[in-house]
Amino acid sequence: MKTKINILLLAVGVMLLASCKKKNEIDPTLLPGVWQFTGTEQYLNFHQDNTGAFWDEAEDIYEDDIEKNGNGWFTWALAEDQLALNFTIEVSGGSVPKNSTITELTTTTMTWQDSFKNKTHFTRKK
Repeated sequence: MKTKINILLLAVGVMLLASCKKKNEIDPTLLPGVWQFTGTEQYLNFHQDNTGAFWDEAEDIYEDDIEKNGNGWFTWALAEDQLALNFTIEVSGGSVPKNSTITELTTTTMTWQDSFKNKTHFTRKK
């Protein structure tokens, strides 16, 4: 009887280990830099100091036009699991919080998914 219980516990343990997926961890050092929204002229620059700038060249706005703590300026943080990206962009009259989950991050591409399951793709520019 004891042998059957040990075998059962071992089988349950193996099934639990097999069913556990390792979290899709990313390398947070890959995030800082300039990222272009695919198919647009919109850019995000994630600075090393957890600040950044958002601009839209289609609107004739460039990174040099973004003033610290002004419109288009943001702060960002990665959650402990290194997947949840939280940032707040300053706009006229207040700020807009943005929370997304990074689903892919390489040296050249990034994809994130918002809470509505919309995916946004980026290409690294610098």
